[in-house]
Amino acid sequence: MKPQCAAAVEKIFGRKATPGELTSIESRIYASMQELQAKDPVRWRGLSRDQRLQEGAQLARQKTVQDVTRAHANTIRDMETKASQLRKLESYAAGTGKGQGQLAALRQRAIFHAGSKGDLSVEIQRKAVFKDFVRRLGDIGGEGKFFGLVQDAREQNDLMRAIRDEPTGRPEIDAAGATVRKVMDEAFQQMNDVGIHINRLDDWHTPQPWDWTKVGADRGQFVKDAMDAVDLDRYIWPDGRPMKPDEVQKLISKSAETLGTNGSNKRGEKEGSGFSGSVGGSRNAPRQLHFKDANAYMAMMDKYGSADNVFSLLVHHLNGVARDVAAARVFGRDADNFFPQLVEKGFANDALAVSGKSPEKRAKALEKLEDLKKRTLKEWQAMRQPDHPGSMPGWVKVSQAIRGLAGASLLGTSTLSAIPDLQMAVGYTHLLGIAKSKILGNVAEGMKPTAENRKNISRLGIVVDGLEGAANRFGSEELGPHAIRFMNHVVHVGSGLRMWDRGMAHGVSASIMDMLGEHVGKSDYATLDPKTKAYLDSRGVTADHWQTWQLADLDKGQDGTRTMLTPDSIYSIPDEKLQPLAEQRVKARDGTATDAEVARETRNLRSEAAQQLLGTALHEVQIGARGGSGATVADQLMMGLDPGARGTWWHEFCSWMLFLKQTPLGIFKSHMFDVPQGMDDWRSAAVYRAKFMAGSAALGALGLTLKNLVLGQDPEDLFTPKGLGKIAIASGGLGMYGDFMFGDKGDHQNGALAKVLGPGATMLEDALQLAFNARDAGLGAAGVEYEKGNEPIKPEHLAAQGLRMVRNYSTPFMRIWYLKAAFNHMVYNQMMDNLSPGYTARVEQRMAQRNQGSWWAAGDALPNRAPNLKTVVGGP
Repeated sequence: MKPQCAAAVEKIFGRKATPGELTSIESRIYASMQELQAKDPVRWRGLSRDQRLQEGAQLARQKTVQDVTRAHANTIRDMETKASQLRKLESYAAGTGKGQGQLAALRQRAIFHAGSKGDLSVEIQRKAVFKDFVRRLGDIGGEGKFFGLVQDAREQNDLMRAIRDEPTGRPEIDAAGATVRKVMDEAFQQMNDVGIHINRLDDWHTPQPWDWTKVGADRGQFVKDAMDAVDLDRYIWPDGRPMKPDEVQKLISKSAETLGTNGSNKRGEKEGSGFSGSVGGSRNAPRQLHFKDANAYMAMMDKYGSADNVFSLLVHHLNGVARDVAAARVFGRDADNFFPQLVEKGFANDALAVSGKSPEKRAKALEKLEDLKKRTLKEWQAMRQPDHPGSMPGWVKVSQAIRGLAGASLLGTSTLSAIPDLQMAVGYTHLLGIAKSKILGNVAEGMKPTAENRKNISRLGIVVDGLEGAANRFGSEELGPHAIRFMNHVVHVGSGLRMWDRGMAHGVSASIMDMLGEHVGKSDYATLDPKTKAYLDSRGVTADHWQTWQLADLDKGQDGTRTMLTPDSIYSIPDEKLQPLAEQRVKARDGTATDAEVARETRNLRSEAAQQLLGTALHEVQIGARGGSGATVADQLMMGLDPGARGTWWHEFCSWMLFLKQTPLGIFKSHMFDVPQGMDDWRSAAVYRAKFMAGSAALGALGLTLKNLVLGQDPEDLFTPKGLGKIAIASGGLGMYGDFMFGDKGDHQNGALAKVLGPGATMLEDALQLAFNARDAGLGAAGVEYEKGNEPIKPEHLAAQGLRMVRNYSTPFMRIWYLKAAFNHMVYNQMMDNLSPGYTARVEQRMAQRNQGSWWAAGDALPNRAPNLKTVVGGP
């Protein structure tokens, strides 16, 4: 700020202004002038310099008054939030004994844990906020054709024009654009309501999620393309003068440096910058790229964006917004600073109250406490920055693409391995008081494939169909480039696994919403029975949530018999019904209630109640329908998959060793450890484990029988040691292991260690063995002599080994369970017989050795008899 301007400000203040105050005033005037210029560029250019400054100052003054009022309310809210969090922390018993631990309790309130009895974790609340936004975008289009593989350029551009409020002449597209603007406005409002101040610009509805690797690959070209795409009239100097093209280019070049290094240049300039401790800080920076129109925006997003269609761009952006809203709502605006402080306080209190009969035991308890502190901080960082690119992003993408291709093949038979998931859903919801008939009915409803049914389910906000569904079966890992993700998605849909996962998730969530709706319709919060009250407390449901839910009209369902409490029913509550409760809440906090504060609290009551409902249902889905829910933060870090370590040898090693095993291991951990450990006594825990294993074993036996049948084989005798071993594995949720531990050697000819480690290890072993055999065969062909008994593999056998490798890991669509037998018998077996004569005879010999017949013989192109079902119980 110029000295004479600073002097004028100080005259008004009656004191010397601080540098921060002067910078803030100058920034506000500059931002106000940008806003005025954007509204009417022609008029703005006709104003004198003094007129521009005067109008900018007037608007800045209005905004300052609003900001001061908002800042005061946010400060009070933050103080209340921190005081509340400190009280909650102190409410837990400090120490390291059973039932003690402030740090452990704090961790469960931040990171999901299946056995937790406190509030909903921030991790689940993030999912609830995100699902609440995305569930309303299901009908907008913009995803492209063939599951997003083929993009319709006209649809993409028209939709983006509609989002920017540019008329398209297509009513349905214009309506979709209005829907997006409404959702983005609500996202903007929720961020402001939780204290995250966002500079509201006219292009707020069009987020800019850049892929920093694409920008960084050629920053010069990025700047050149951006100069062609931006609206030069939008760029002005702080005094209101329009920028010249070369001046705009310098500004964009600076922006490209930040975008192309993922903010590392900023973090290098100043310690602590780049990843701010203030939640949402990165979203508050002035937007530097103002595009001419929708076409210019889409051209830049196509080339440099992190997604390749409008829907994905919006989802990517809303995911980040949800992370910030959830964190700020629970721990305040500076959650990334305040949460570590709480961790240190909880650690200190626990350490002071450490228990143990001897110094050695107390020392060991303190070591465990230190490990818990480190793990908690690492989990928080992973949750807040899940998209960390890692140290070697290029290698990570290649590695993900290879695993994605193999996974698309191996997932084809996973639908049959997932059958025991039904016991998980039924057994867990039984603990919550939900009848088996209710859960089974909702599972069946969720699996109905009609478009209308899928739309109704999506509106509940739990199941959102998309390319991420297959990734959840991998454990929330990216699956490589879009073509690989497309293949996984097709297999996920075509194999019926998505329908199964949707049924499980809907079965649990709809049953929870039914149960809550039934209680809401019958009881006030104060008169709830102790068991229901204890459950609601364990999920963070407050009296305000309950009273808001009571104002909603319950969803009666298509048959008119339901009592379902849904997000839509909560958002349909009229303002006049909520205002008395909102006014009461504001007066209790501030003493007085202005119209603006009551309006804000009304919005908060509605959104918090809807998202609390979603969070409660999502918490139960994460446990009861774990198969299609994706890995939790704790699961990922426990398995060595810290997002911040991507590209390191350890992260990639764990990714390969745990390939396709994160989900079954997560199921095993949740239902054999976490849920039972959260019970009140060991007997209840033992009964739960026994029922889980027995039910999973029965359903696992069904799945194993169906696998044999769809492969053209008679069912194997499940009462043999081998059959019982397969059932035992399936009973713990680890059904896929059976395919590798006890599968046909024609499929996986691997050592015991590789089979124990799972599909990633078997794939690596197969690839290495093929490479070594190819090398030896090449040396043999070149005349190198080998000792007798150590001769290299014959060329035809090498070709057969290569074909087996391709069939096992690179034939996504042919390995779908109902196509696999036809492909094997009509194509693969014939090719193997040509490359390695006698192959089918060896397959039949192996089956005879284990006393298993075939209703579709390996050497026949068509079946020759019906399956013999008696063999499943040892019959002839």
